[in-house]
Amino acid sequence: KQGKCGFTPVNDATGYVLLVQAEPGNPRYPEDRLAALFRERLAACTGKMAALRDQITDPSLVVYRPLEALLLPAPWYRGNALLIGDAVHATTPHLASGAGMAVESALVLAEELARPDRSIGEALDAYTERRYPRCEIVVSTSIAVGLIPQRVDEPIAGFSWALGVIGAITFLASLLAHELSHSFTAQIGRAHV
Repeated sequence: KQGKCGFTPVNDATGYVLLVQAEPGNPRYPEDRLAALFRERLAACTGKMAALRDQITDPSLVVYRPLEALLLPAPWYRGNALLIGDAVHATTPHLASGAGMAVESALVLAEELARPDRSIGEALDAYTERRYPRCEIVVSTSIAVGLIPQRVDEPIAGFSWALGVIGAITFLASLLAHELSHSFTAQIGRAHV
């Protein structure tokens, strides 16, 4: 199987070995077999990864989960109840954006609810209108980045995916700059009133 493996050190003595690959059918495995299954999937590794692979012996220390993403269509609320965060825009970990997205959502929601000229429903509509495009690009870009290692044997397809991701990341950066600029300008305007 193709995929991506790596190691993230935590300190001089510990770290995390990781493997991301397609698992057709989203199978479930017995927890007591997870270490052995992980080692089997890393069997082709050599060098440092082989040494790390051989240290994976305790199945209770292996986490095996599918990577899933979600983007619900608007509206994200009913009445005065709002769904926020992973409940409406869960993303894969490939951009490491989850916590940042939560903070952004909280700030945008606070700004929209603080406007005295709007009802709660209007504020929640404005919140969704501001957040949806950003959430959509983060979820789709993260999925695209995660798919690249699974396409490494297809040079043209891999190159196309890489170009698509570069374009999406460029768009994401411009969208983030716009969102930050918009918020910053609003803060300065309130400070001088």
